Amino acid sequence: MARIFLLAALNTAMLGCSNAKADLPDHCIVPDGKSDFPGFHDFVTRDGYRLIDGDRPLRFIGLHATELHRIEDDVASKNSEIGKADHFRWPSAREQENWIKALVRSGHTVSRIYTLSVDDMSLPDAVRQNMPAHVVKNPATGRVELNPEAMQVFDRMVYLADLHGLRLIVPVIDHWSWWGGKRELAIMVGEDHLETKELGPLYDVDSKTYAAYRGIIEQLLTRRNSCTGREYREEKAIMAWETGNELRGTNKRFLAETASLIKRLAPNQLVVDGDQQADNINSGRQEDVGNGEFLGLLDKNVDIQSNHFYGSYMDPEVVRHQAKLARKYNKPLFVGEYGLQPFARIEEVTRALAEEPAITGALLWGFRGHREAGGFYWHREFDGHLSYHLPGFSVNDDNNERRVVDLLRRTQAEISSNPRAVRFARKLPAPEAPWLHPVKANGEINWMGAPAGERYRLYRSEDGGESWKLQADDLVDGENFWNPQSRSLYREPQPPENGCFSYRVVAVNESGKSEPSNIQTLCAEDRDVADR
Repeated sequence: MARIFLLAALNTAMLGCSNAKADLPDHCIVPDGKSDFPGFHDFVTRDGYRLIDGDRPLRFIGLHATELHRIEDDVASKNSEIGKADHFRWPSAREQENWIKALVRSGHTVSRIYTLSVDDMSLPDAVRQNMPAHVVKNPATGRVELNPEAMQVFDRMVYLADLHGLRLIVPVIDHWSWWGGKRELAIMVGEDHLETKELGPLYDVDSKTYAAYRGIIEQLLTRRNSCTGREYREEKAIMAWETGNELRGTNKRFLAETASLIKRLAPNQLVVDGDQQADNINSGRQEDVGNGEFLGLLDKNVDIQSNHFYGSYMDPEVVRHQAKLARKYNKPLFVGEYGLQPFARIEEVTRALAEEPAITGALLWGFRGHREAGGFYWHREFDGHLSYHLPGFSVNDDNNERRVVDLLRRTQAEISSNPRAVRFARKLPAPEAPWLHPVKANGEINWMGAPAGERYRLYRSEDGGESWKLQADDLVDGENFWNPQSRSLYREPQPPENGCFSYRVVAVNESGKSEPSNIQTLCAEDRDVADR
């Protein structure tokens, strides 16, 4: 037993020394906190319809990283009675770092997160307590403000993106109510009676709702990051600010006022027109850019025209037509979301996107990352399509996960001018060690997977760690519909009758294996206590 206690003490001491910056605030400290990325040297700039990163053009393709700053928990929301998800929470430091590493190490250079969430004050308090939001109403002053707790998580995301080398596109507000958007903001200021599905007071620059939206932008761009000490408008990891997500009511005055405000506050960062009317109002092959989703091509303060390709827009001819418009008006086109189609159509559209130099980037909907508790988060769309896990797993072949991820990585290797991204897109780097959780008394074993891990080997020691034997090989943690409350990644078939067993895990991928994880033990006395 003394050997076991010494082993555990050494293990804990080693983990306690892993934080790279002891002077960071507690909420900024991550278990690893180390990186070989030298840091961003330049802001991304625009030259006509090209984006420039330093001295080289920037083009990218990959997965949309929806939840780097807020998690929709599909497992907990399964029995929702409000017509949408009713359980959200903030990601942990381990989760955020793991996800950003997974994106970078699979070849990503840029990704887009989802919008800031807005508190839905129309819901009962008992529901709202499970739906923490970024934008809240101060009960004392009545002011619409950024939630301090939420923004600490946001700070850490930006810090980790800067640390590991991922550029972020940040949309401000959602047209939809999925996790709180224009309707919920209108409720806060007493203008919800003006709301409609397609329009609403957000798009009226003389409204209280727009004034609140404007205030959010001002607070956001001038916020000082508690992890880096820089204002958000000084963060090179934030490549661009997007007016919002699928803002279908966008008009000339709304866009002009909003883009001008962002450009004035953050002149070194790019502005994206967040309008989108795909599969809803206009044809993807329209020529008129004087209204609707192409207004950004005409506004002098908009750097990037964006669109989302779903439904009838998932067509190579639509890709080519909209790229032609981008070239004509000399602005890059960014396809912020696309997908939700059979693999053959996704492949056709991806090839068309890559062939058009005026399309600076495209992100397939969407990515979900590791749970700290074990397994992955997942999201199921209304039509049955599921989110994707990196680096792709055979257990999700019915969702074409490996085919999709391989397609995106091959395409990124073709169009990127970033040597590190090309290298990672062509071949994953060897994984880092997983994080092993304490073994449950019933023998259930779980771990947080490595960012580039494809499979895992579990080793067991019966002599306090002096020798190790392979207990299980080819274990996989990427399965969809994972519920950590009812499932485990492995269960010890023969728990110790006397003494203790020690365990450690190794991650494996195409490039090799990781160092062993931290060590956890299961002792006969633990089982005896559980049996009582």
